[in-house]
Amino acid sequence: MHVLLADDSRATSLPIQRFMEQQGHEVTYVQNGRLAVEAYQARVPDLVLMDVIMPEMDGVEATRRIKAMTGARWVPVMIMTSLSAKEEIVSTLDAGADDYLIKPVVFEVLEARMRSMQRIATLQDSLFAILDNAFEAIITTDEAGVVQSYNKSAEKIFGYPATHMVGKKVTRLISERGGAVPHQWGGVSTAQGVQDERILGLRTSGEVFPMRVALTEVKRQQGNLIIGMVRDVSEEEAARQRIDFLALHDSLTGLPNRPHFHDVHGR
Repeated sequence: MHVLLADDSRATSLPIQRFMEQQGHEVTYVQNGRLAVEAYQARVPDLVLMDVIMPEMDGVEATRRIKAMTGARWVPVMIMTSLSAKEEIVSTLDAGADDYLIKPVVFEVLEARMRSMQRIATLQDSLFAILDNAFEAIITTDEAGVVQSYNKSAEKIFGYPATHMVGKKVTRLISERGGAVPHQWGGVSTAQGVQDERILGLRTSGEVFPMRVALTEVKRQQGNLIIGMVRDVSEEEAARQRIDFLALHDSLTGLPNRPHFHDVHGR
């Protein structure tokens, strides 16, 4: 695991860092909350181990900011605090921390907690692997319509790689000719369960195509997620248009048939 360790005391953090490295973990060490946030932005770790009392920015505020950047992928944050600091534990858990360790840190307890987090992370990775291989494009956004995750089917349908779309507005995948943007992707929360609409998508090539979008809003403490399942219905639309054409035209000559003549004549 890649662990982000934030603690202003080198006397406390160095033994923890050495222990985790001996267990095969990669450790990025910083000495305050501000640097922890910057390190998280530079490279998202698998686990954050955070002291509470630090200069410049404490662990409570750093946890709050890191959790606001987590997006679709869960990154656990464990805080380190003294046994008597109940208010620190409560405030940091309220800020989004997932677990805590009592100082002085017992290495066996630390490793057991990390194994627990790793099991949850493995389940999460398995879920993302399933989503990546789903037939439909699956795109998650925050409440402002900014893309948080984007699977392989979405890459195939739209042509944009995930690295290009994550952090960008989902509206760039929707043609201006397609009518109104679905409410939840337009930053408007709706009370209904699943929002299912047929709109026009826009590929990276500039091609406009019909797509069906089903949106579901997931309530979370650190901000709701909008999960969108997108299906390219170009072939279905072409088949429907062909059926409509054959209903009003001769299949051999392509000329308007009698029902079409009567339909036009009756207008």
